[in-house]
Amino acid sequence: MNRSNGKVRRVMMILAPVLFFIFSIMYANVMMVPLHLPGYESWPDYHDQNQKDETLLVTFQDDTVFRSNYYEAAKTPRYFIAFSTSCSTFQNWQSTLFFYHAMKMKQPGNVTRLVSDCTEEQKLELAEEFNTIIRPMSESFSLYITPDYDGHDGYKKYWNKPFGFFDWMKNVLAYPENKAEYSNAIIILTDPDMLLLNSITHKFESSPEDWFIPVRTNQVLHGLPVASYYGFRDSWLTSLNGNLSKIVGHDSPALNLTSDEVLNYYPAGPPYIAFGKDMYELAKHWVKFLPKYWEFHNGWYSEMFAYCVAAAHLNLPHQLAKGIMVSVA
Repeated sequence: MNRSNGKVRRVMMILAPVLFFIFSIMYANVMMVPLHLPGYESWPDYHDQNQKDETLLVTFQDDTVFRSNYYEAAKTPRYFIAFSTSCSTFQNWQSTLFFYHAMKMKQPGNVTRLVSDCTEEQKLELAEEFNTIIRPMSESFSLYITPDYDGHDGYKKYWNKPFGFFDWMKNVLAYPENKAEYSNAIIILTDPDMLLLNSITHKFESSPEDWFIPVRTNQVLHGLPVASYYGFRDSWLTSLNGNLSKIVGHDSPALNLTSDEVLNYYPAGPPYIAFGKDMYELAKHWVKFLPKYWEFHNGWYSEMFAYCVAAAHLNLPHQLAKGIMVSVA
């Protein structure tokens, strides 16, 4: 890479904030902002030293009750954000802007770009650009190049997100071997066009209209992830035309969901936010179920629908937020 190319890149970095508003109108699907999130350090601690009951009751509006450990939920966890991209020029500038906004918003924790479908030449260019432009922004920013999982087959291009993400959890975090280190970390999976307008953590300050189903707790808990509410409603289930058991087996909890549960807790999309031990199981079953899901529904949303199936199979109902993204999903 010659010096003139380096100068061009530096100029692009200076112009990035202006270019973002222009290109986002033309190309970007959504932007991401936490639910009126203040500085994460200022949050009140849920941990009561005199509390004898070590469980926190989280009651949904429909009286469904879940339990999560007080002490695990109260600790300030480590944060890891991952977002998945291709090697295209389009997603290169998206990624640069994502990192830039993460720096400006002082996002806590590690931010990693997962990159798939690269030639050997592109890998070298990406590494040089990352070390020249991105790494100086923060030592907590990372680049991870994954294998190509899409086979260059239409909508399978979206397979790179779940498979690349699972690859990263296994080979970078070394989960589950390092589960003692990462089970209580917060893992956030998002998309490159979801630029941070504030830092994002596992605790949210919100009003009832920010949640699809109002809840008593505004934080991620063990067994209770947070995600954005997406308007495909029960399509993740109905698209299978009654073939759910062929994906999850005949004894899966997913087969016993009520129609309200299907609609209220599982139409989930990025950003996905969960504790490490939950996110690992979600990722593992996501990549397990996606090829099976594809046999019955090979459309644009198949990758997202397979995530919903994994969550339902694992009995991991999501708190679905309407206020995380600026746009309506």
